[in-house]
Amino acid sequence: METVGRTSAARQETERLLLGGAWHPLTKSLTFFAADVEECVASFLDWRGRGVIERTGHPLRRRDLTGDLETLLAELTPMEVAMGRRNLFVPVATDGPYRTMMLRSSWLGTDPGSERAAFATRGVGSVQVTSSPNDPRGLIWPRGFHGIHHLGVMRPVPVEQDDRGYTGRSVGVRISDRGGWIFVDLGDRLPFEDASAYTAPRVKNRFTQQTLIDYAAELGLRPFDADFYASDRTAVLVEHTGPAIWRERLASIADAQSNGNPDRIGIPHPDATTIEPESRTITVIDGIAYHRGEAIWDPSILGTRPPPGWTPKI
Repeated sequence: METVGRTSAARQETERLLLGGAWHPLTKSLTFFAADVEECVASFLDWRGRGVIERTGHPLRRRDLTGDLETLLAELTPMEVAMGRRNLFVPVATDGPYRTMMLRSSWLGTDPGSERAAFATRGVGSVQVTSSPNDPRGLIWPRGFHGIHHLGVMRPVPVEQDDRGYTGRSVGVRISDRGGWIFVDLGDRLPFEDASAYTAPRVKNRFTQQTLIDYAAELGLRPFDADFYASDRTAVLVEHTGPAIWRERLASIADAQSNGNPDRIGIPHPDATTIEPESRTITVIDGIAYHRGEAIWDPSILGTRPPPGWTPKI
């Protein structure tokens, strides 16, 4: 009966996701910036574009899109397995400050830690809303997903207050590598938070999906409502124009929902370079840095964190 109850709860959470979870995990994490689309695109091209040209010799390309939300999301498929090469900027219908949503064509969902930090140093704050039902046995999607409900807020501050130029709030629950729920409570609490729930005996009840929805609403966001996005049926896509990285693969939404092995998912990228890089190639997935499939920690990469169980080598 307990398994049935967990499955029922996971199905209810899935139904509440954006478009009923049909585009999961592409839409698992939704990032909102406190700027309009044009400002976001200009900042992204200035910050990321220069680095891409210096590293690859190929510029980023902007494309203006029109269509409903699912038509716009389809521009991010098939998704890259190692490094997302397309970034979608969509206007949202809000009276609050967070006016643009960003997604990347990554099979594990968008985790733009470096973008959020870079934008914050330019005076643009952000909110990241992440939600995935706990379905490790694959009863909803064949692959199975570990549960997470999390809110991340990053805001710019004077360097006198924080030498990074930004500070933030991170609160939520997620399944740990050992299979149990853990509660995350970092940074200064926001004025509207109900901290009484944070001491609930069952860890997963300390921050539910409904809590995430309520907190997002306090910030002027309706992240799981399709009519919140692209009310004018426009968006902007910024994409790489050079070859994909060595051994890159492409995955459909169905691939991502059915297979969790990055070496077997999808098909080889037709434009991937055939030259193995001489220097270390690092991919960042869910904030963890990987090299050749092995979790590492490279502090030189903004937005990464040590992998679970990491111990410094003295």
